Amino acid sequence: VVPYYKELARRVGEKKMRAYLKKFDYGNMDCSGKIDEFWLNGVLKITQKEQIEFLKKLFDKKLGISRRTDSIMNDIMIFRQTYKYTIRAKTGASIVDKIGWFVGWVETDDNVYFFANNIEFDGKLTREFMKKRIDTALDILKKKGIIKN
Repeated sequence: VVPYYKELARRVGEKKMRAYLKKFDYGNMDCSGKIDEFWLNGVLKITQKEQIEFLKKLFDKKLGISRRTDSIMNDIMIFRQTYKYTIRAKTGASIVDKIGWFVGWVETDDNVYFFANNIEFDGKLTREFMKKRIDTALDILKKKGIIKN
């Protein structure tokens, strides 16, 4: 849904976007260049460790966002829900950096597991690669016994 995120970024504007990135301590907090492309063109950088810390703050409701926004985020992030677990996650890719990601967390009855999977690709964003970034993370979660088919 890149077109939606681009429109949202234009509506938020550069000044507010900078303030949010700083408030959330999100990666290098750089939104320079075109406001509706900074996360796509390689300007905004975030490590897997930083991504996990951001996700923990989101989960723990420590980002300072409204309850309504938090509720919306939790709803739209549901990737898979079973009677044993819920995966809340987000995919993405950067053609410039040749990286695709799948990040989020798994909620079980007794624990929460955060993950950030970034994998490089050869520069062509194929359907196969888009599926692989998710499947790789899910395979690891299965091998760790966190999720089951």
